[in-house]
Amino acid sequence: MISLTLPFSNQLSFQEQLKHQSGSLALSRADLVIDLTRRIKDSDMDQHPLSKTRVLSIDSPIVNEPHHLMTSDGVTKRVNKIVGLIDDGGNLHVSSPSGTQISFDLTHCSRIIKTGIPSKIGAVAKWPTGSIELFPDQNDLNADIIVMPGDLVLDAKHIIKNPVRLEIEKGNIVEIKGESSDANLIKAQLEYYPNPEKAYSFRSVCLGLRLSSTSSYSGPFDPERLEGSEGGFQAGWVTVSTGTRNQSAISLTLTNASVALGNVEIFSNGQLSANLRPDIYEISALEL
Repeated sequence: MISLTLPFSNQLSFQEQLKHQSGSLALSRADLVIDLTRRIKDSDMDQHPLSKTRVLSIDSPIVNEPHHLMTSDGVTKRVNKIVGLIDDGGNLHVSSPSGTQISFDLTHCSRIIKTGIPSKIGAVAKWPTGSIELFPDQNDLNADIIVMPGDLVLDAKHIIKNPVRLEIEKGNIVEIKGESSDANLIKAQLEYYPNPEKAYSFRSVCLGLRLSSTSSYSGPFDPERLEGSEGGFQAGWVTVSTGTRNQSAISLTLTNASVALGNVEIFSNGQLSANLRPDIYEISALEL
């Protein structure tokens, strides 16, 4: 292992910084680059020498907590099980005690998988992470989404205090019901999206698969719920979003939903079901 500090400067782009002789030489000879700056983006990976290596980008606040630095094998196992269920076809169904109902066909559903493992050269992976994001056909999608106290508006880093109902018809939000600051926040988030035509279009369902040692919260309004969400990837949580494929307009995380793929339940009331239960090694690592 070689430890290298590049002379970062706000005046230089990352591509310009790659031209430093020592940095370029070290990166070109590396099998794996661990980035503690979060400065290396997907768009940088086609630049030489990054296109010849793998990059793991680690969130700097967790660097001093070594048990968080493991890219958990449990995430990969859960991803493989879910991908197998998706490939079998059928429907995905999301429900909640408050009345959320989302259902769509998996046959032609595209997906983005994040495991925190850079699986090929020229790829950057981020840790902590762990999710499968599904992009259904919007045309025939009808749904009710009810966000409840303790759910999250990720874009605003906000914990919901009052119920808000979103009605979706043919892939678009047609009504937002709720007389509270939470409903007003959701409306404002959608109204100020740069592409108003796409702001209300159903985009995706993201299944969180990463366990966290901060998963025990003192209550629905515990601020650590936001800190532990990491983009809604907490295992058992479901994030629904609107917008375009490349950019979400709003992302709402349901922390108490159940999810079934076909006849197999994978999440039960915001927790991993028995089908995805973590093994003792993964649990022990979180308790270090």
